[in-house]
Amino acid sequence: MLIILILVGIGIRQMMGVKETAKNLEVSAGVDTIDKALSQYKLDFGYVPGLNYEVDSNGNLFNVAPGVLGGVETAPGQRDFQTWFTNPNAYRPDQTPEVDYIDELIAKQYLSKYPANPFLNVGSSATSQMTNLFWYEVDISQQTFQFNFNDETMVDWDRLTDRSATPLETMKISWEDAARGNFSYIPLGPMPGTGTDYYRKCRSYILIGWGVSRIDVTKGKGFSARTYDGNLAGFDIDQNGKLDEFETNIVGLSRPEQEDSSGNVPTNFGVLVGSAPQQFADIDDALAGATLIRVGGE
Repeated sequence: MLIILILVGIGIRQMMGVKETAKNLEVSAGVDTIDKALSQYKLDFGYVPGLNYEVDSNGNLFNVAPGVLGGVETAPGQRDFQTWFTNPNAYRPDQTPEVDYIDELIAKQYLSKYPANPFLNVGSSATSQMTNLFWYEVDISQQTFQFNFNDETMVDWDRLTDRSATPLETMKISWEDAARGNFSYIPLGPMPGTGTDYYRKCRSYILIGWGVSRIDVTKGKGFSARTYDGNLAGFDIDQNGKLDEFETNIVGLSRPEQEDSSGNVPTNFGVLVGSAPQQFADIDDALAGATLIRVGGE
């Protein structure tokens, strides 16, 4: 009997491992679909989506959100998009999303919908699409079209959590509930422009698919070393020879999401490695749980 129980236990663990691997593969396939849509978008327009926003009659910004938001209709009638755009209404009279205010890839028909998130269990009548976890907007109070990285309500590695909440919520803490099976789309290299063009159009991006385990750093291993440029003294992720706001602040952006409930981060996150001029803060742990990492657009 003991031998049988041991064998059953081994079989269950192996079966769970197979299921997790299958879900990771599904996440990777879904992110690959998004990447192909972005590549085609770049071919057609010459840029990839950055911000999506509107301008009122006085030329002031309002209703600012990522240009690539992803599908987040978690249940019939949930109206998740409503938290992003309320004026004009984000929904049509028939209750379908007003896509022009929501997501560039959907609005311009590069995707009919976002790939399914294999980690979300919802009713058969709901759509569990993958959603973009990286949330950001520009500093509209100054009309400078710049990012305020000291304001956590403006830039967040994981928009499905709240770092100001009590108890604290971060990507690490809320991993099981909110992060797995989604993606992060971070636009890089804003194209020269004035007025409302700033950061609406970008040259490149980093696209990350999130899988099963925050312990697994396989995909992220070496990311810091590959992308750090000693001449620029920063992470030139898209290798375009200059740093933009996201690249300059990537360490600060990813660090808070590593915090546990006590406010501690992994001891090896942000540790200085290498030697001058190639000494940098190792941020590989920020990518723990990634199943796929793509840098595209250039």
